[in-house]
Amino acid sequence: MIFRILIFFLVFCGKDLQSKSSINPSKLIEYNSVEGDINKFFKSLKKVCDKKLFNSLQRHSSYPSLGTTNQWKTVCNKTKTKNLNWSFLTQNFRFYELSDKAGILTGYYEPEIMVSFDKTKTFNVPILKYNKNYDMLERKKIESNFKMEDVLLWTNNKIDLFFLQIQGSGIGTLENKKQIKINYGGNNKKKYSSIGKFLKKKKLIDGEINLFIHNKKFFT
Repeated sequence: MIFRILIFFLVFCGKDLQSKSSINPSKLIEYNSVEGDINKFFKSLKKVCDKKLFNSLQRHSSYPSLGTTNQWKTVCNKTKTKNLNWSFLTQNFRFYELSDKAGILTGYYEPEIMVSFDKTKTFNVPILKYNKNYDMLERKKIESNFKMEDVLLWTNNKIDLFFLQIQGSGIGTLENKKQIKINYGGNNKKKYSSIGKFLKKKKLIDGEINLFIHNKKFFT
């Protein structure tokens, strides 16, 4: 899907007020639903102020063009006492446009799959941890020659696991409804191949490629 997206970053009002790349906040609203997500933005800003910002700010190659440590401390302190709204941003920051060209917006999600710690008749598909011995091996060879000590969990659906591997992380749900975070650990160093593009190349499908429409037809 193609969207026209205004990409922006924030710098303090006191710097480079006449820059040609600075933009009016009204243009930001025109292309981005910032006002609708303003509470989420400030929630994230507070977390950054509390934990991450001052430990790494001066080590970044952009420092101090996006604000000095003192400037950021001042605005972070304001988030504790001031009303946090759109006016707060326009009063404390300037907006700079990086691009107004059309682009592709890619979204990722965390699949949920059923898992078990034990192999059973139902849960017989292994979820493997990274092992360098599997580098450059085809998936079929990995799945037929894995070691039991490399098995993290077992799942009951090979297709669900496939989409979990594509996304890179997900949630495993045990039969007792408890959930386990499954994070990316590595890959076999082989180039990823899109099944959708393969099916289209072989003229097995036409039109728009949609995994939710085609996966049942071609993977069951």
